[in-house]
Amino acid sequence: MSAHKIFLGLAIAAGAVLAYHYAYLLGLITYGVAVCGLCNWWMSAFMRAGPRTSRQIPQQRIAHCQQLSALELSKAYREGQLSCVEVVSTFIEHIKAVNPYINALVFDCFDEAMEAAVEAERVWAAWREHKDPKRMPSWLLGVPCTIKECMECRGCPNTSGNPNRRRIISEVDSPVVKNFRDAGAIILGVTNTSELCMWYESSNYILGSDIGGSIRMPAFFNGVYGHKASPHYITNAGQYPSAKTSANHYMATGPICRFPEDLIPLSQVAARGGFRLDPVVYPPCSPLKKVLDLNHHPLRVYALEDYGLPGIHVSESQIEAVHTAAEALRERYNAKVTYVNVRTPSRSTGGAVPPEFQSFARILPMWVSVLTKDPTEAKFSLFMSQGHVGGVNWCAEAVRWVFGRSHHTLPAIALCVLETAELVMPRWLKFSCDEELLPFKMGLESLLAVDGIIIAPTFPSAAPRHHFPLWNPFQFQYTAAFNVLQLPATACPVWPGSLMANRRKSISIHEERSMRLPHDFHLPKGVQVVSATHQDELCISVAIALKDALGGYRYPSWAMLEGTDY
Repeated sequence: MSAHKIFLGLAIAAGAVLAYHYAYLLGLITYGVAVCGLCNWWMSAFMRAGPRTSRQIPQQRIAHCQQLSALELSKAYREGQLSCVEVVSTFIEHIKAVNPYINALVFDCFDEAMEAAVEAERVWAAWREHKDPKRMPSWLLGVPCTIKECMECRGCPNTSGNPNRRRIISEVDSPVVKNFRDAGAIILGVTNTSELCMWYESSNYILGSDIGGSIRMPAFFNGVYGHKASPHYITNAGQYPSAKTSANHYMATGPICRFPEDLIPLSQVAARGGFRLDPVVYPPCSPLKKVLDLNHHPLRVYALEDYGLPGIHVSESQIEAVHTAAEALRERYNAKVTYVNVRTPSRSTGGAVPPEFQSFARILPMWVSVLTKDPTEAKFSLFMSQGHVGGVNWCAEAVRWVFGRSHHTLPAIALCVLETAELVMPRWLKFSCDEELLPFKMGLESLLAVDGIIIAPTFPSAAPRHHFPLWNPFQFQYTAAFNVLQLPATACPVWPGSLMANRRKSISIHEERSMRLPHDFHLPKGVQVVSATHQDELCISVAIALKDALGGYRYPSWAMLEGTDY
């Protein structure tokens, strides 16, 4: 414990003693000053501690092979234009240069990856001699990827950011990881997570899946694409924390990538072997097929600007992102666009909120209810304690955290508190949530049918600064809503027109002020495209259409793209 915190603790204690025994006013002043000092220390920790920002990354060369999608890499391998060894070594060198600044990769498999690349190159070279289509290798052979650390990956840690799991190393691959390895993907390592994957930021006390937005929010914050599939499509087995029973209806495993055209083939690989649970309880999802041609497919768009959540307002830049996406679809594909704003009905088309959307304002109690009502599901506090009876005592951990002695992060402790909300939630409120959810879901399913989508903000603001979400922790409702509703959703980046080049512009604070640009001008912004259940192809097809219309992924300002005049 630092001397600063010891001093503040003693000052608080001294102030309390003085207030009780001696001079009430003097003690109260001492106590107030000490509390203010402690609050100031907390604020400093929230705002300045944590990972470094991308502004500190020196300029890096981005090779041609790094600018290709997985499908384009596969084509280059087939045609002999690129070598698997060259591609994998390029990605490894890039990770080594950038990772010290962002702490994204927490365990690498570089030696194994290079061995796999040599073997993949041998297989592709042998096939190119005869080019027998019946013996063509898997399209994913030699394509590099990373795996989220919460998933079992043979030889890699599987802590999920929990200090009680710091010595756990996976001995086997999870089914999804095995599918990718069997398909020939080359795993470069495992990437960081928040403690037990239950927070926005990958900050924990060890290493520095989507049940509330864990695919879509990382994709949004980094300006890339992510898809949460319909229920029961990709198995959730082999990850920690794991879903035991009913949580499998709301939890989804899926891909995150820079190019939306990779989402369907990657999801198809991940889904091999099925959902691996009782098909009567968990009806299987139909396999994803191919991208739809929106020029010959009717399209109705519901542009949902604001859910009307108490205390959480959508920024103008995010509302603009929703408008930009909706209008692009109107112009290119003659889509019928209906604007919906639950907070300000007058901004909705026709001046009123359609009845199917009115329940969005009450999504938080629904989310808490569906995730806590099943007594067979393990509690979050049990996952934190690594299965110890009784779980983590959140009261004791909160006190330890104040004095810097807790091994757990504040968001994890706070989630334990939220978990207990179900115990004190009035019975009438639980009943009301359960009674409201089914007609809410059925109404949206009926409204969307096979040609309707919702375009909604992925997050109420542009990508926030480190630790800012601690001040408004319930912003995750913008993604969690579609977990509760069990609807497929695809996160898509949307950039302002002046940033629609291959690379984000590096703009100084002085230039921002002189040009009167908004403070979040160059930060990632985006939307999620939502469809009816089992209409995943429609979500992803719209994401591809938005990429064609708006430009898709933007490289950071420090990127020097090979083949361009930067």
